Amino acid sequence: MDKINEARRKGMTLMELLIALTVSTIVLLIVGIVSTQSLKISKMTNASMAIDEQIARLHSSLNYIISRQFTALAPFEFDENLVDEPVRTITLYSGVPDDSLEIQSAVSTITYDSDLKRVIHIYEDKSNNQVISVISENVTDFVFDPLSSTSYLTYSATLSYFDLNKDVPILTRQAGGAVRFY
Repeated sequence: MDKINEARRKGMTLMELLIALTVSTIVLLIVGIVSTQSLKISKMTNASMAIDEQIARLHSSLNYIISRQFTALAPFEFDENLVDEPVRTITLYSGVPDDSLEIQSAVSTITYDSDLKRVIHIYEDKSNNQVISVISENVTDFVFDPLSSTSYLTYSATLSYFDLNKDVPILTRQAGGAVRFY
């Protein structure tokens, strides 16, 4: 009898094994759920930070390009068949006197590239080479408002951060602003 009791004490009973298995399964499920939720939160935080950075770049770049460098806005051309056609491209002119008091002019274009989902600035450098600089990325829609009766040019943008594995946006935000011509 002592040998049987001693053998029982060395091992676990079936009930003890089931309880241990149940407890460890619950612990692993909790760890999995917490890990999944923290990854989702981390992905949303990264998306939010990336979009906020692009919105800040959009606002500061447009403010610098338009109000600091250019003094005239080209007239907008509308298609009469499309009355509500959005304005996605503007042309800017600048006239600055040089050392000989002659006016040096510059032309610059800001446009929305829907294929690459970005707003770009196209201009010529001092060597007359065309330069394309990216103002903002992850832009799914961008429109200028040329109907403003003030010295402000308003714009609105929709920015989306996409999951790298899917073509589904993780986060989408609207941004708008106004830039003053001096």
